[in-house]
Amino acid sequence: MTIEEITDSLTRVNGVRVAALYTHDGIRVCSQAFEGAGDENRLAAMAAEIGRAVTILTQSWDGGGYQTAAFEASSGKLVVSDVGKAFVAIVADQTSNMGLLRLRIEQAATELRGEISRSQMPGGSIEPGETKPGGMPPAGASGNMSL
Repeated sequence: MTIEEITDSLTRVNGVRVAALYTHDGIRVCSQAFEGAGDENRLAAMAAEIGRAVTILTQSWDGGGYQTAAFEASSGKLVVSDVGKAFVAIVADQTSNMGLLRLRIEQAATELRGEISRSQMPGGSIEPGETKPGGMPPAGASGNMSL
């Protein structure tokens, strides 16, 4: 499957409103959102910030890199997973099953890691705090980018 097909498959989980793949600096690679799901570029920036913050947190206590971070709020759920050169994120409504969301994003993350490792991504992998070579747009910039 392609990166787009893998990301799109996450929207078939009950309650998922947005499924997206973002670079570590918050640029949307691909996404699928249902009408009324919110601003995808804003989600890209926030998911990237969450991913970087969780990475720094786990490294600070020798937890290594994180795999998946899950958050529940009164109106929905957010699950973010690091897939190497990018983050995959899903936003779901409150009726969704968190265990199923985590299982499905972990399966998709494994597939995405394989696809991403075979593709060329401008700038390569960027570690938290590094600046992006080549003058890439800042986090939250609009537009899609191909891997």
